[in-house]
Amino acid sequence: LAGVEHLSGWLWNWAQPGDNPIVLDLGAGFGETMFDWAQRCEAGKFVGLGLSGYQINKARKEAQRRGLTERCRFVQQSFDVRLDQEFDRALSIETLFHAPDLRQTLAVVAAELAPGGQLLLVEDMARSPEAARSAPALELCERWSTQRLHTRDDYLTAIAASGLQVAQEHHLSQLLHISEQGNRQRRRKKLLGLRRLMPFGRHMVDAFLGGLAMEELHATGDLEYRTMRLTKPAA
Repeated sequence: LAGVEHLSGWLWNWAQPGDNPIVLDLGAGFGETMFDWAQRCEAGKFVGLGLSGYQINKARKEAQRRGLTERCRFVQQSFDVRLDQEFDRALSIETLFHAPDLRQTLAVVAAELAPGGQLLLVEDMARSPEAARSAPALELCERWSTQRLHTRDDYLTAIAASGLQVAQEHHLSQLLHISEQGNRQRRRKKLLGLRRLMPFGRHMVDAFLGGLAMEELHATGDLEYRTMRLTKPAA
């Protein structure tokens, strides 16, 4: 996709959050999407969750630099722990990939949404159970320290169990830029060679190797980039 700004703006228009929404961002990272939305809506309030203390601290400093500390709050905690707050909109951009229990996480998000609220979900989903068990899929999970790849059916089952409903869905794989196979092979060879020489810090190389495994899965069609707009029924 053409960068964070493009996806963030597209999601904003899709969500139609109104003039003063209260928004939850799961896996907020360094806060790029939250800051973009905060610029689009000067009355909105935003809470970003993250597991990385490093990313959360950087996001807090950036919020302070931008003068957004009153409207953009960042919290380091599990996505499965409830916040004492109700939200009009929630975002999950390439975050539930790491969720060990989709049902648990989606149930918590659903409980935090106000009646009529929406969750915008953007995720890489395995095309089938067989694709989720393929060699590149297993390598991706190992390199990125996640348990398994979830299929679209896994998401639909968890969504139904949470009480949320799929209002719209888009398949965005055609918008991804995937490098040529020869390029991927050369990069993989270099990374593996570098990894063998490194006495420490191999997790950084593993992150790139996991990215190559993901590219391989997208190139073969075994991984699909999808977005769903989920709604919570009105009371």
